[in-house]
Amino acid sequence: SEAMVSWNVSDSWRIAPLSFDEETSSYNTYIGPFESDTIVKYFVWAVDTSGLKRISRYPSYADEFRSFKVVRADYEGPSFYWISHSPTTPLANETVVIEAGVGDESGVSGVIVSYQVGNSQWQHKYMEFNWEKGSYQAIIGPFWEETVVRYYLTAFDMSLLINTATAKNGSDYFKFFVKALSSSERKEPRAIVGFSEIGVGLGFAVLVLLSVRPRLWLKD
Repeated sequence: SEAMVSWNVSDSWRIAPLSFDEETSSYNTYIGPFESDTIVKYFVWAVDTSGLKRISRYPSYADEFRSFKVVRADYEGPSFYWISHSPTTPLANETVVIEAGVGDESGVSGVIVSYQVGNSQWQHKYMEFNWEKGSYQAIIGPFWEETVVRYYLTAFDMSLLINTATAKNGSDYFKFFVKALSSSERKEPRAIVGFSEIGVGLGFAVLVLLSVRPRLWLKD
């Protein structure tokens, strides 16, 4: 038997023979290449080379076709349009919002912020998409005072190749310095004061109990 494929591009039909692959026991061939955004329709048909010369077609009906759309190959990772952190110089009791504008023609599947506090190990956190602002955001911190925090971003696209892109501040990382709290901003923890008050109260209770201890009188 002989197998053929017929395909249509822009209302122009073409035909190519299919070759039999003994390893897979199937017929196959290559067609194309095609321009981006092209829709290709095709059907496969086979001819029985015996005396009857019967023809079979897939899909079976004459007005049915299989089709696919050609997309442009994406070999590039997402683009970073802008990156910021707020507040610019946080205090020791403040969290920090990392925000970035990221885009890709194949779509963005995710963005990760990686950050290092001082010389500690790097930590990683997924950023969430803010639909109102159209940006990716993550909240990190708070951090110890007088600490330098470094960070960079990694984005992944939705193409078949899953391309990635990393955003740094040139050859260095993005970074910010955590300021110490002023004396007016420092407050004693409430738990310590409460414990002190309880301790005083218990001490007073013990003194009272000792002062009213009953005496034992012995008879002659």
